[in-house]
Amino acid sequence: MENICPQEQCTGCSACMNVCPVGAISMQPTGPLKHMHPIIEQDKCIDCHLCEKTCPVNHPKELTKPIAAYAAIRSNYEDLMSSSSGGAAAAVAEAIVDQGGVVYGCVQENYRTIQHQRIDNKEELYKLKGSKYVQSDIGYIFKAVQTDLKQGIPVLFTGTPCQIAGLKAFLRKEYENLYLVDLVCHGIPSQHLLQENVESIVGPGTEAYVHFRRKGEPPIRMYGVFLSNCPEVSEKKQVFLKNDYITAFMNGLTFRENCYSCRYAGSARISDITVADYWGIGSKSTIRTDYGVSLILQNTQKGERLINMIQNSCHIEKRDVEEAVHGNGQLQTAHQVPINREQFLADYAREGAAAYSKHLKDYKRMYIRSYRHPHYGRFGLLGAILRKIPGFHTLYLKIKNR
Repeated sequence: MENICPQEQCTGCSACMNVCPVGAISMQPTGPLKHMHPIIEQDKCIDCHLCEKTCPVNHPKELTKPIAAYAAIRSNYEDLMSSSSGGAAAAVAEAIVDQGGVVYGCVQENYRTIQHQRIDNKEELYKLKGSKYVQSDIGYIFKAVQTDLKQGIPVLFTGTPCQIAGLKAFLRKEYENLYLVDLVCHGIPSQHLLQENVESIVGPGTEAYVHFRRKGEPPIRMYGVFLSNCPEVSEKKQVFLKNDYITAFMNGLTFRENCYSCRYAGSARISDITVADYWGIGSKSTIRTDYGVSLILQNTQKGERLINMIQNSCHIEKRDVEEAVHGNGQLQTAHQVPINREQFLADYAREGAAAYSKHLKDYKRMYIRSYRHPHYGRFGLLGAILRKIPGFHTLYLKIKNR
């Protein structure tokens, strides 16, 4: 075996590595941006082709249209404020652990170690909170999930849709005690790019922890790279447009190649429920929106069970599926390839992080122009808040044109 699937279509889900019976496959950084791809040790490979047969790129998993849509926020103020959005995913995780189950999700130990882990107690569930705009290392976690499922333990697995697809492909059968939650994904930069960026701010060898979103008073949400647990100072930060990593992420410049043709970037979903920010919620909603609102798409009957589990810990309001889909670009189509991406890749391979400057210049200028668009003036404080949301003006124009 040499190639499992076309490299430009590989999602890095690690299903092939988990299923290999002889441990011949490892995930290694490749290409100028160091995205993870499977590498086969030929002297170990037994040509069983199990990796090829398991790969969800070669054998796509079935997608389903949402049955219902909900807006949700945590009832408890502290729980709401400690979540990036409305806190729905955290509420579901708590409900599963309360029933004696375990949760698998992305945990950041520090900026160098961002990986999926198994959590079986409520005291550690806080580790799953917070947006993580980077690809999580799956490792051999699919094997651990399978072990728990065979023992009859309720399992909640959260991740990007391609990670969900990888798990389903690895398991090869349905489990009644498995609950799947996918997070609407904008696209995936590599951990190498994040590490490089953090170390340009605080230097190497620290235990810095990265936050990508912040809530504050008055109710406002900020995007950027916010570093805590830094040496000598309590926190260092670079906000959106000032930080190359988060700005390139918002521009879509540093994603995996497959992200630009992602089959999961649409209204048809792969999990029991889909969780995202509820952009574009209607004005008649009774849900408080100033501290963030979660969108929950129910995709299966199992998904209804999960929603029922959080009725007592969240304010939940049923909404129109079409409204939910139209309010989120990633529920409609994959991110377009930036026109300067190929040149950026070539420049980054030669210059490293210095390549960001010239390739983000036009995007920053365009964003600043939209930020100052005179249309926002009549909305006062609301306009000021909306201008803090990256991509809002693009969304506004889409809605206006429609």
